[in-house]
Amino acid sequence: MNREYTVNEFRTVVDTLTELVPGIQIATDIICGFPGETDKDFSQTVSLIKAYKFAQVHISQFYPRPGTPAARMKKVPSNIVKQLLDDRTGGGNKQKKEIEERERGGGGGGGAMEPASLGKSLAVPCVQDLAKKISPTTVPARYLRLDQDPPIIISNDGAASLPQIPVIDMQRLISDELELDKMDRACREWGFFQLINHGVDDSLVDKVKVGIQEFFNLPMEEKNKYWQRPEEMEGFGQAFVVSEEQKLDWGDIFYMITLPEHARKPHLFPELPQPFRDNLEAYSAEMKNLAMKILHLMAKALRMKPGEMKDMFEEGCQMMRMNYYPPCPQPELVIGLDSHTDAVGLTILLQVNEMEGLQIRKSGRWIPVEPLPNAFVLNIGDMMEIVTNGIYRSTEHRAAVNSVKERLSIGTFYSPSLDGEMGPAPSLVTPETPAVYRRIGVADFFKGYFSRELVGKSYVDVMRIQNGVRNFEISVTRTTTDNPCTTSIASLSSSTSAIS
Repeated sequence: MNREYTVNEFRTVVDTLTELVPGIQIATDIICGFPGETDKDFSQTVSLIKAYKFAQVHISQFYPRPGTPAARMKKVPSNIVKQLLDDRTGGGNKQKKEIEERERGGGGGGGAMEPASLGKSLAVPCVQDLAKKISPTTVPARYLRLDQDPPIIISNDGAASLPQIPVIDMQRLISDELELDKMDRACREWGFFQLINHGVDDSLVDKVKVGIQEFFNLPMEEKNKYWQRPEEMEGFGQAFVVSEEQKLDWGDIFYMITLPEHARKPHLFPELPQPFRDNLEAYSAEMKNLAMKILHLMAKALRMKPGEMKDMFEEGCQMMRMNYYPPCPQPELVIGLDSHTDAVGLTILLQVNEMEGLQIRKSGRWIPVEPLPNAFVLNIGDMMEIVTNGIYRSTEHRAAVNSVKERLSIGTFYSPSLDGEMGPAPSLVTPETPAVYRRIGVADFFKGYFSRELVGKSYVDVMRIQNGVRNFEISVTRTTTDNPCTTSIASLSSSTSAIS
C-alpha cells in the first residue's frame, strides 16, 4: 500500500466520510510492489480494505526507478491479484485484464496498452475559423473577459526601465558557476528565463515553425481528422473547458503526448502530414536532450543527490502544445490563454512568429515578455515546485492577443513518468526544511489539474501540507435510488505522524 498516509490516518478519513454521507460508496487506489514492502505490510492493507468493503479497488503497479528492488519485479504478484480481485464484483475482471495487459507490455507500458488519457475537455468552435467570420466590431459574448488586469505597456522611452526575465547562456551555463548561480536565482525569483546559445539546430527550428504555420492553415475538413474526441483532450480544440457556461479563450490549440512513443494517440502524431511529422520527431528528440541537460544543471544548483533528478525525469512524459491566437477586433476584451501555471516540471516555449503575447505576473503586475531571436523561453511548472519543495516556484502567466496579426507558439512540457509518483526530493527534505508538499501519483495530479477551469496557482496549493496537516482531496460516489451523482470532498484533513 502507498504509505504516504498511516493506516490510522486512512481510517480517520474513511470514517469521517461514512459519517458525513450515509450510504456513501468509496473507491480507493492501491499501489503494490514498493521497494521494501513486506508480507506483513500487504496483509495489513488487505485486512483494512476488506473491513471497509469499498465499492471499487483500483490496483496499479509501482513504477520504479532503474536499479531499485522494485525495478526487478516482473509482474504484479499473483497473490495480490487473487486476494483483492477474485472475490470482488463491480469492475474486478476489467481491472484484472488491465493488469494482465500491463504485464504483457513489460510493466512500464508497451504496445499492448491503450495510451493514457489525462483528462477531457468539452468541444468548442474553432476560433481561427470564427475570427474570419465575425464583424469588425463584434466579439461573441462567451469570449469577453471584462475583468482581466491590464499588462504594463512597453513604450519606446520606457522599455529599458521595465523588468525583464533573465537571459541565460547555455554555453556558459555548462562550465561557468556564475551562470549556474544566475539560472538558480532566475528559477527562485522569476520561475522564467530565456535561453540563448542552446545548441538546437537553427534549420530544424525553422522547419518546425513552417510546419506549425502550415498545419494551422489546413482546411477545416483536414483539421477535423485531428479534432478532440469525446472524453479526450488531445488534438485540436481547447483545454480546461469543463462546462457549457464558462468563458472561452481566444485561441486554438493542438495538444498531444509525444513521449514515450507508446503513449501517442494513433490518430494524432503518426498521422501528421509529411515532412512536418519527421521534423517534429527530430524536434521532440532535441527538446528531450535539452530538457535533461537543464534538469541536470538545476539539480546541481540545488545540490541534490547525483541521479535524483535524472531518475525522476529521464523516462518521463513529454507533451507538446501548439498555439494559434488569431487577431481580434477588440483584443483588450479577450484573452488568448487565461492566467495559469503549468502542471509539469519544465516547459520549453518556442515563439513561432514575431508577434509578442506572453505575459508573466511579477509582484502583482503583468509584464510582457520580449522574446529574443533564436531563444527559448523556459519556465518552472507546478511539479518542479513540488519536487524542489518550494525552492523553485511556478509563476502565473497568460497569453494576450492583438488586432493586427495572429500569434503562434509551441510549448514542450516535461513531467515524471505517468506511472510514477512525485513529491519533494528526499535530498531537499530535512528536519530544518520539512516537506511542504505531499506525494501524489503523476497521472492523478494531471487528472486533477485538467478537470477544472484554468485558475492561477489554485491547483498546486491543494498539494501543500499546512502546519503539519495533510490535505486529502478525495472523489467519492454517492448513489441514491433515483439520481446517482459524483461528489468531490476537498480538504478533509488529518494530523500526520511517522509517515515514511
